[in-house]
Amino acid sequence: MRRAATKIQQIYRGHRSRLILMLCRISATKVQANYRGIVSRRRLKVFASSATLIQATWRRVSTQMCYHHDLSDIIFIQSLMRKRIAVQNFCEQRSAAIKIQTRVRMLQAQHNLERRQRQDCASTIIQVRFFFYVILTHYLNIIFSHHH
Repeated sequence: MRRAATKIQQIYRGHRSRLILMLCRISATKVQANYRGIVSRRRLKVFASSATLIQATWRRVSTQMCYHHDLSDIIFIQSLMRKRIAVQNFCEQRSAAIKIQTRVRMLQAQHNLERRQRQDCASTIIQVRFFFYVILTHYLNIIFSHHH
């Protein structure tokens, strides 16, 4: 009986040791799984923050590229508009200058015409007076020559 009790105790202790070993293995597996889960979540968090950083950087670079492209388009359009305004101003100033030149030339022509008319009038007056003087002296000579 003692042998049987010893055998039962031996079987019980073996079973208990295997059970404890199995529970230790299960516990170790759970601890390892929890640890791996924590490490994986940390890595995932690092990957997620890295992915967020990459996305933010790409958005920034993409936005800057679009901004610079839009800015160069705006500058090009502004230069075209400035050129158009400059050409329009030049045409308006040229037209104004031509009008001024035309008016000045017309005034000069009127002035020259009036001067010529005055000269013509003066020469006509001189000619008429000279003609009158010649006729008058001729008649006076005739009259005085008949009286002497």
